[in-house]
Amino acid sequence: MIKRLFLHAVQRLGYHVVADTALDARSQTAFCRHLFTSLGVDFVIDVGGYRGQYRAFIREAVGFTGRGVSFEPVPEFAADARRAAASDTRWTVENAALGSAAGQGSFNVMVGGDFSSFRAPRHDAFAGFRDANVVANRIGVTIRTLDEVFGELRDRYGFRRAFLKLDTQGFDLEVLRGAAATLREIVAIQTELSWVPLYDDMPRGTDVVEFLDAHGFHLAGMYRTGPTGYPTAMLESDAYFARASDAA
Repeated sequence: MIKRLFLHAVQRLGYHVVADTALDARSQTAFCRHLFTSLGVDFVIDVGGYRGQYRAFIREAVGFTGRGVSFEPVPEFAADARRAAASDTRWTVENAALGSAAGQGSFNVMVGGDFSSFRAPRHDAFAGFRDANVVANRIGVTIRTLDEVFGELRDRYGFRRAFLKLDTQGFDLEVLRGAAATLREIVAIQTELSWVPLYDDMPRGTDVVEFLDAHGFHLAGMYRTGPTGYPTAMLESDAYFARASDAA
């Protein structure tokens, strides 16, 4: 009761009490809100949509009301994402993967579904996800490239200021490599950078930074993806990149 009264009094003064491990998440939400507004984002491409969490985040926390699309390769997860977006007429879900080249591929569905990836899991660098990041099933999936689908999306929805979000568990750089032409049309990118390898042949965060720098994007913000390792280590981070031409 005392705690509830204290929190209520603090909020009335315009403040919020936040656990130190949640500071990055709160700061990231505010940053993303400002980024979308300042860049005039009118369309979101969500690659690695899982069960629809990112759509919920930018609708409820960021306040984005424009159109968007999620790409999710696992049929079960794509179906969940569609159900989550059933009342959202401005959002669609595509059951497909994106990569560096179009075709078919074998995809690892992990015990912990959010760890699912084209890449095989490894635990030598960090063993904390050993029970969740393990292959439960392998499925065949359709792979498209962003260069292949971007024109279709723009013709369908008529957007001008697209934002690209990537969360593909070690495969983000492959998606970017399949978007050589599209990157010129993207105003900002959110991608997951790895600092401790959780998968085989996983590129380091510096590889992604160098790739995007070569394609005209500047680092705009970076936040840890969760409390694991806090405060002595960062396993992964969500990094935001904006086109150099849009930088202040």
